[in-house]
Amino acid sequence: MAIFPKITTIIATCNRPAFIKLAVDSIIDQNYYNTEIIVVDDGSSPPASQVLSDYIDKGIIHYIFQDNKGRSAARNAGLNRTTGDYVTFLDDDDELLNNYYQELVTVMESNKALKLAFCNCYKEKTGSFQQYINDEFKDDNIFVRQIYSHMIPIMCIMFRKEAVINCYFNEELDFCEDYDFIMKIMRKDNVSFINQPLAVYHLHADNSVNNGSFEINLANLQVMTELFKRHQNDRYLRNHILTAYRRYFKKALQHYIKKRNRQYLIKLFRFDTVQGLTATPLYWVLHQLRLIILRTHVYRLSLSQAASELITQKKHENLSLWGILV
Repeated sequence: MAIFPKITTIIATCNRPAFIKLAVDSIIDQNYYNTEIIVVDDGSSPPASQVLSDYIDKGIIHYIFQDNKGRSAARNAGLNRTTGDYVTFLDDDDELLNNYYQELVTVMESNKALKLAFCNCYKEKTGSFQQYINDEFKDDNIFVRQIYSHMIPIMCIMFRKEAVINCYFNEELDFCEDYDFIMKIMRKDNVSFINQPLAVYHLHADNSVNNGSFEINLANLQVMTELFKRHQNDRYLRNHILTAYRRYFKKALQHYIKKRNRQYLIKLFRFDTVQGLTATPLYWVLHQLRLIILRTHVYRLSLSQAASELITQKKHENLSLWGILV
């Protein structure tokens, strides 16, 4: 490997001409020079090439245009073109500080067992800057923390290429696709954290993460199901995943209770990604949660009443709904 390993950054963009140049310039301004910038235009109208023509003509960026297929498909198209030793992703409205590459690649090069390393960042809203991660934690606790909190924006992560070469974003997910991608790669012992802000995460009114929607919580349940499949033989992780599953289910159910949207209820009751997982703790938890849906809808019980009555009737060692659902 070269003294300065090559770093590829993939930017997926769609109809954000006012922001994309800031993202690209933040890469050009890095104090690290062996880089590759891939911009995948997911059907912008007019094409982002009009704003980026100078960069394209000078060979500063590799520009790919595709019909609108969604952010995951755009990122996957970039992954198929990457030639770097390390890979990062940057949203078209965010930016990197100029020592981002140098700091993260130093950590990755110091420990070949790492598949990913991530940094802190600033979150910016209407000109106000705050650190995104505000507490300390140990590397061996990162994976569990990520199960519950989505604490790592994908822009803060540097991946080793071998870790992502056969790993793609789930194009069927409209939300949480980055969370799903990260959790496919992350393990308890292959990640490290730099508690130093090296990027800026801009929050806008249209950011999907700002909208605690029903659909986002449903997507979280899908991610938790896949995570359970990968780690169901690890009792410690399995218990954390089940707890997170209940919490996301609760949030989705609360959206129904608040909105009384019948379609929410139907989607939640029919939600089933646990095919082939019968007789597992996850299947049991989903069955119990469906009973709570029926009790809140048919009998008009409150969430706490539905949970407490069910626990009184069905005592099960794997069912800890009382602390989660009230």
